[in-house]
Amino acid sequence: MKRTFTLIILLSVATFIANAQESFRKFRLGIGVEGNLPGSGLKDAYSFGTGLTLRAQYNVTKEIGITLTSGAIAFIPKDIRGSSAKAALDIPVKVGGKYMITDNFYAIGEIGFSSLRVFYKDADDKIQRSPASSSFTYAPGVGIQLGFLDIGIRYEAFENANFIGARVGINF
Repeated sequence: MKRTFTLIILLSVATFIANAQESFRKFRLGIGVEGNLPGSGLKDAYSFGTGLTLRAQYNVTKEIGITLTSGAIAFIPKDIRGSSAKAALDIPVKVGGKYMITDNFYAIGEIGFSSLRVFYKDADDKIQRSPASSSFTYAPGVGIQLGFLDIGIRYEAFENANFIGARVGINF
């Protein structure tokens, strides 16, 4: 009898935990790893980009969420003779909307500002940085959300430059 009662309690707790993980949550916070392919304005000087982003999401309904995304994305330069460029650092701050098309598939659109700074070597072989240039940014994308795992792809553009970005994130 004691074993049966203990088994019922354990199964009840396991069922509650499983349902709690799938239930609707108003607020989520996630961290993601970025991989980016430079497009026009970046592809001549940079091979790829990588970085980390944080995304906060407030769910208005089960299908609609409001997002706030920021982070840092470093673009790694190509080895170009005579070029003093070392890397470019993009720091975006974007707000947007996320729409769950199905239980797992979503569309997302974000707008905001990006601050881009280029690092380079001067004539004395010392690393310098350009003044930060800020510009309007927009980023439409799609993704898949599987429980706590978030995988997305987007097109992101800012002043005279763009890239295709992929993000693999974990939501809490």
